[in-house]
Amino acid sequence: MMADYSTQRMLTLRRITRSMADVLRQQLKEYLSTVSPLLRPKSVFGDYVQGGAKELVRGADVAFKELQALYEVAASTKPFDFPRELKPPIEILSSALEITPLEYSYEAKGGPASKVVSVSSPFKWILSYSGFTPVKFAEFLVDQDKYSDEIQSFILHALVLNVVISRQQGVARMFEALHFPFGSEKLSISPGLTWTCISSCVSTLRPTDDVIIESTEVSGTDAFEEVVNLDDLGRIREPLKEQLVNLARAQGAELQAKQQSGYSIVKRTSRRAASSHTAAMAAGQLTSIATLNPQLKDLVSGLLLVRAEDRDLPPGSVQSPPRNTREVSGPTSQDRPSVGAPL
Repeated sequence: MMADYSTQRMLTLRRITRSMADVLRQQLKEYLSTVSPLLRPKSVFGDYVQGGAKELVRGADVAFKELQALYEVAASTKPFDFPRELKPPIEILSSALEITPLEYSYEAKGGPASKVVSVSSPFKWILSYSGFTPVKFAEFLVDQDKYSDEIQSFILHALVLNVVISRQQGVARMFEALHFPFGSEKLSISPGLTWTCISSCVSTLRPTDDVIIESTEVSGTDAFEEVVNLDDLGRIREPLKEQLVNLARAQGAELQAKQQSGYSIVKRTSRRAASSHTAAMAAGQLTSIATLNPQLKDLVSGLLLVRAEDRDLPPGSVQSPPRNTREVSGPTSQDRPSVGAPL
């Protein structure tokens, strides 16, 4: 946490916080408006939701069982005591999305005095179906006997949205990549009920209790708004960029190693090819010499054998000069006439 919470600094931080909150809230609304068709209850529960055209949705029965389990816990947790069974098709009155800043109660202690303050987190929002926000829910909780049906409907709408978000994992991953990750919160007004929330990648801070008490006394209200954590601005990550950069680095290093290895292989192969070519030329010259001079035939055969062994060539890969080759042109002894034979 920041140590300097002077009045001037708090005023500056509050102006920055509200300006950023406006930008983030507007951006989040645009994102939610784009994906709202994917977060309709019918897109997950199909015909388990009353009204509209028939929709056969794969996994709708599993989703409804999950909803039933959540409802049993929430409906029976104090201060609620409602019937635990849900009878399909369930009635959903709204599928449009709405966001409200997260608010919670906090007891600030400054010296001998203490004060309960309503604190809001401007970069964290409760996501709900339109008209079923925690603020309106708290209004109905004032008289549970009178608004029993409305309270049950609030619980149902909150839990339906929870299941829809959990089943649409692609939407959750997309929002996380957009720096608005989904989460969940339990509010003091309904301990057994979990609400879906969306946070910004930039967090807010609650200063010391003395600062909170002083701020509420100056403003004359029991409400306080957290201020931006400026350190988070330097920690904003781009997961896709980091993943691609790491892949490029790994592949680049591997490619460079392969190129270096390939160059060494080509170099060694070139040297071997040149050596083999030179040896073949030398062997050809020796064979020609042996052909012209039969007396050097045995000597040439020995030299060729020694060169083949030096190059680790398999036996028979170098041929000795042919033995039946006619060394000198002209008539042989068989061609010469015998003494006394007629010419």
